Amino acid sequence: SEDIKTPIVSTRYHDAYATSGCWSPTRPGVFYVTRVDGFVDIWDLYHSHGEVAYSHKVSDAALSAVSIQGNPQKGGKLVAVGDVNGTVSLLEVCDSLSKLQQNEKASVGNMFEREARREKSVEIREREEKRSKAVETSRLSKERELLQFDKEEKQDLLLKAEEQFYAMIREAEAKEEAKVSES
Repeated sequence: SEDIKTPIVSTRYHDAYATSGCWSPTRPGVFYVTRVDGFVDIWDLYHSHGEVAYSHKVSDAALSAVSIQGNPQKGGKLVAVGDVNGTVSLLEVCDSLSKLQQNEKASVGNMFEREARREKSVEIREREEKRSKAVETSRLSKERELLQFDKEEKQDLLLKAEEQFYAMIREAEAKEEAKVSES
């Protein structure tokens, strides 16, 4: 699906990077990947998500292309693999990698649908977490503003009290001076 943002299947790290790939025309759960070290890997998602079903050394040169003969109704046994030197090797795969397995179409389709739903759930959860974090950040910001306002208000009150105190002292001193001058 075009909506999927994370891989459904990820291969383990390999020093030899992938150079090309294609899906089997007869098996919806099988795909082929060529590598720079001359190997072709065949993945069978119907049977295993985490491991290569079959890996075969085709050439000492880096492989650059792969294509499978056939259409959804027949074929799928002949695999053409090309390398960077221009050599094309024709391989024949076994029936289990070329013939549609019972319930495979539905099973692989369900896997893709399940992954699409999981992807949407993850996206919704991330969006909700982001929104929740924004709300919390906003709340904390307002709380800090109130605390700062409260702190400033207290400082203003202290300054006013101090000013009033000194004004009262000056007034008392002025009255005292006035009494002393009158006497």
